[in-house]
Amino acid sequence: MSEIKKEMHWFSIMDYEKEGKYLSKRHLEGWKFKNVTFPGIYTFEKCKSESMVYQLDYNPEGLKNQSEYVRMFEDCG
Repeated sequence: MSEIKKEMHWFSIMDYEKEGKYLSKRHLEGWKFKNVTFPGIYTFEKCKSESMVYQLDYNPEGLKNQSEYVRMFEDCG
């Protein structure tokens, strides 16, 4: 069994709740989200099956303060 899995799925910006539920479902099935590339290719890594909530976030400032923005989430766990 492969330790990496790729799936093609398309969500619009308005489907952010559906996308979060999709990622949470995959995690419960034992596949942790790693990244997504255009055009909607999701990469997952095999993991322990557990309940996980994925919450999508949007940074209106883009890359301007990216390191501080990411650090804030890392500090919060």
